[in-house]
Amino acid sequence: MAANKKSAWILSGTLSILAASTLAGDEPRSGLSQSNEKRKAMIDHIYLPVSDLKRSAEFYKKLLEPLGIDMPYKFEQPPMRGFAINGEPGFWLKNGEAAKNLYVAFTAKSADAVRASYKAAMDAGATSNKEPSLRPEWRADYFAANISDPDGYNIEIAYKPWLYK
Repeated sequence: MAANKKSAWILSGTLSILAASTLAGDEPRSGLSQSNEKRKAMIDHIYLPVSDLKRSAEFYKKLLEPLGIDMPYKFEQPPMRGFAINGEPGFWLKNGEAAKNLYVAFTAKSADAVRASYKAAMDAGATSNKEPSLRPEWRADYFAANISDPDGYNIEIAYKPWLYK
């Protein structure tokens, strides 16, 4: 993660990447157009290459279910699995060579959802990187957990209460 926390990028619960400049409650930077001041999503969707699609699809179904994310999309040519919130896809799995040093963060609507997702991941065979806890190094009320998925990707489950105010 970048040394400057305000320039870190995180994958949101809508499965889009957000600029974390508001992490410390900053005002939008000057020079942004009106449309960009209200726009939070930068990336519409992402494809994560996995070494075993079936194994990873089952793992992510368990990890993401407590966050209200399901897997309604299943394509065979090419083989892909799509995860969505309210039917809107944003996170996709496909067979491929696992990337190095990839970090993905999913948002949760509560600390309890972080705990439930972490437990589901651990029950599904994840490795714990950091148990659910406050992360005051980022912000006093930032609550998160980190696990490694079957391909070794560092996955964060994060609750940011200021997103729900």
